Amino acid sequence: MEYFLLGFDFEDTPLKIREKFRFNQSQYDEFYRRVKKLKILQESMVLSTCNRTEIYTVFNSENSFTEEPAEEIYNKLLKIIDHIFNRKPGLAEKHFKFTGGQEVLKHLFFVAAGLRSQVLGENQILGQLKKAHQRGIEQETVQKYLDRACCAALSCGKRVRSETDLARENLSLSSVAVSYLEDKYELKEMSFLIIGTGKMSRIVLDILTEQGVKQITATNRTHGKVVKIGEQYPEVEPVSYQQLEAAAQRADIIISATSAPHYILEKSALSDADGKKELIDLGVPRDIDPRLQNKENLQLMNLDDLSEIIQYNLKLRQEQIPAARRIITEELDEIKEWLQWQKVVPLIKNISRQNKKIVQKEVAARAQYSELSKKERNEYKEFAGRLSDKLFKRVILNLKNMAAEKEYEIPQDFVQKLFSFPDGD
Repeated sequence: MEYFLLGFDFEDTPLKIREKFRFNQSQYDEFYRRVKKLKILQESMVLSTCNRTEIYTVFNSENSFTEEPAEEIYNKLLKIIDHIFNRKPGLAEKHFKFTGGQEVLKHLFFVAAGLRSQVLGENQILGQLKKAHQRGIEQETVQKYLDRACCAALSCGKRVRSETDLARENLSLSSVAVSYLEDKYELKEMSFLIIGTGKMSRIVLDILTEQGVKQITATNRTHGKVVKIGEQYPEVEPVSYQQLEAAAQRADIIISATSAPHYILEKSALSDADGKKELIDLGVPRDIDPRLQNKENLQLMNLDDLSEIIQYNLKLRQEQIPAARRIITEELDEIKEWLQWQKVVPLIKNISRQNKKIVQKEVAARAQYSELSKKERNEYKEFAGRLSDKLFKRVILNLKNMAAEKEYEIPQDFVQKLFSFPDGD
């Protein structure tokens, strides 16, 4: 058994490539349908977000006769990816990286802890990993080894967030903006207008929809992009750019993040607005006329206001990295010990099975040549079983202890031969 990982993330793959290989529901279904046919793989799971697409797998040595399983797995997975996404030849091969062994576990734990996120310590990845884990279980491709790895990684991520301050303060402009609003309002009761369809707008939409906000309207100068947003987020109502001012009048909270060279919301757009409104301007140059701040019922926050919060929060988070790493090391040690133990379990089961066969054979032989009553035969069988257990108790205990030693590799073939008995014995 060995873990393998094929994927990429934001660190070495630009957004324009990540977008091309982000899974939707039909692509998930097609991937799992095809990967189930690969006998070389025992388990598989896809983690696909805006920042990463990663395929975790477990090599099934019992169903493989290849001398180079890593190369075969890599080629077969790439072939599936090429088929599903139908991109330019060679594009997937250029960007998808492949690794195996315990580096896969280490990477998964760092991902869950938020140390390999674009926003250090962000919380979204835990929910995304949990969904990927559950999807794999439903597809019956996440079983013993990936299940244990995911559960351990999720536990590690929760420990990092509960025992350190790594995720306590928000860092991204979009997250800080929503966090700022959370402190003031019950978001589910508010109506939102999102102007723009870029990265920051999508992060806002991700957070709002995950929190169950239902009253969301979105607009953009290019209507086709807004339509796509509506397809991706069923909770969002796309409106044409010509309806911007009317939508702004209806919304309680307006968040704008465009690259327009001029104001998107002029002072006149909300000059007669009734009721309190929150305006969050994430645009560079600014999207919202700053003169709107002068109206008593309007509260305006811009990038400078939010950046001050972010810089302070980032410093606090960076100070927590050493503590997070210590927790990851502890959790990794536990799963490594469990993996070592899994190597011993079949040996112990085989020894126990051999012992029982010997006991049964000797009891049957004794009963054949002796006039034993049923009671005496049962007592003799029980005695023989206890004696066998005591004789091999130390052997089994030593195997367990050897499995717990991180640097010791148990010579399984040797142990198997040492405790195997010919049929005639």
